Amino acid sequence: MREYLLRNTNNFAGIHYIYENQDECLANNPGIKKIWRWSIDDVDKMKINDWVQAEDGYVVQILYIRLLTNKDGFNTKFVRFPMGSFACYRKKDGNIRYPRFYAQYTNAQKNAASARTNKPKLFEKTMFVKGLLAGMDSIEAFKLAFHPKEFLTIHQIKRKVMNLMEDEEVQKQFQEALEDFKGNIEKTFGNERLLQEINDLLDKSDKGSAAHRGNIKFVMELRGMIKTTTPTKALPAYAGVAETPYEEEDAPILSKKTT
Repeated sequence: MREYLLRNTNNFAGIHYIYENQDECLANNPGIKKIWRWSIDDVDKMKINDWVQAEDGYVVQILYIRLLTNKDGFNTKFVRFPMGSFACYRKKDGNIRYPRFYAQYTNAQKNAASARTNKPKLFEKTMFVKGLLAGMDSIEAFKLAFHPKEFLTIHQIKRKVMNLMEDEEVQKQFQEALEDFKGNIEKTFGNERLLQEINDLLDKSDKGSAAHRGNIKFVMELRGMIKTTTPTKALPAYAGVAETPYEEEDAPILSKKTT
């Protein structure tokens, strides 16, 4: 959950909440009956104070709705969220035209009624990082995030990707994703589960077998009772000659010959 602060310069001043997903929103607001999905559900059915899941998965609340009708009878609905207002209208074919809406980062566009924007390319950087985390190739992630209009060679794109990887914001988002991953690992494999897995490892191996002795050694290494050793394979003797220890001697210093 995140807090979005609106200053006293408008009618919606105060702290508004942005939830990571629908489950978190429902857990904090048990009275919610439905969460609408932006660009999927019918905007005409949405009402003030309803909750909507943006296209990036975050869930925010509708603060205000205003309906305008032009001289031809076409309606345009302005939906106000904490991060801005977005205009939706129904086209001649009956389909609704939705502007792009991301609750975390929202780009300015001609059909957005809000002047509030984020720093240039901040959204693109976020999409680039998400593409890489999803397993995309760096070049494809760049094209998906930035949609370059001019022709770029592969070499030029690789240069831009290298610059992005050195960008402070990109590195910060990678670090946050890494911390989230570590947190999930620790949550999934807690101390109780690890202890249970170790118990199963010992119980399921035949006592006295090489596997059982190896598992006991592994547990002792975990507890620090014995040092962790790296097994090495002895070299075989050749031509029946047994290996014998030897010592290396420094090469003799040759004296300079005098004539």
